[in-house]
Amino acid sequence: METEEVMEEKNPNALVLIDEGKQFAVKTDCMDPEALFLDKKNFVPMLNQVKKIARGLVADVHTEEGFKARKAMNAKLAKLKTAIEDRGAQVAKELKAKPKRVDETRRLVKETLEMLQKEVMAPIREIEARQQEIVEISNIPATAIGCNSEGCRQVLEAIEAHVHDAKYWDESYQEAMDAINDARRQVNGILASAEKQEAEKAELERLRASQADFEKAAREKAEAEKRETEEKLRKAQEEAETAKREAEAAKREAAEAQKLTNVDFGEADAKATREAMLFPDDERQYRRMANREALEDLMNYGLDEAAAKQLVTDIVHGKVRHVRFVY
Repeated sequence: METEEVMEEKNPNALVLIDEGKQFAVKTDCMDPEALFLDKKNFVPMLNQVKKIARGLVADVHTEEGFKARKAMNAKLAKLKTAIEDRGAQVAKELKAKPKRVDETRRLVKETLEMLQKEVMAPIREIEARQQEIVEISNIPATAIGCNSEGCRQVLEAIEAHVHDAKYWDESYQEAMDAINDARRQVNGILASAEKQEAEKAELERLRASQADFEKAAREKAEAEKRETEEKLRKAQEEAETAKREAEAAKREAAEAQKLTNVDFGEADAKATREAMLFPDDERQYRRMANREALEDLMNYGLDEAAAKQLVTDIVHGKVRHVRFVY
């Protein structure tokens, strides 16, 4: 973009253009390159001169002389541009390096002064640190609240870690020892309470365990008695079932024997039948045995059980002529 031509003001730092024929040169009274490049007004007079010369060039490009003249003017402008650009780049590089040097200076000053501040305040900081440690000691007992006995002992160890000689505590020695002793007293009180609670809890657990053992023994005894009772009941039921089955078998056997021995001879034999019912048990048993043996013998001759029973019954009833049982 073209630099606008401005009215030139008197400027002692302004660059002046010198046309040396084959090249352009510049001169200035400004001895500070940074000041020169930081103000673009310093370059305005020189640029106006270059514009005037370049635009005032009369050269017909269609002729060899005019062609060479324009090539020569372009070379002079290029050299001027490069010379000023290179110098400006050098100035810019130097300017970019300055903040780093400024920062180094600032850091040196800051670190030195801060070191001196620490040295000056060191005695005060030591007193403050000792006072802060005393405050921490005073706060330690609160950490034991709710702890068991083992936790309280660990808190006591934390208190003992703050026990130092008089040289360490300096002017705060007595205050520190008072804080330590008070902290010990508080934590020992919490420890005693915790140990008492733990002992009571252990005793309660022992009693509970003893009660549990007693209840277990009682429960096992009751269960054993229950099993024994159930076993006795089971055996009694089995015996009753066995007796019932035996009674039913005896009843069936008696009914069968009765069927073989009870004979209805009509009204004429009623008396004899009633008398037979009055026979002793052993005689009735004998008759039953005789009937069974007769039944077995008849079956041995080839009669089936039903036919043999019918025959015995008919003989007992007197239905078989000329045949009777003699008991």
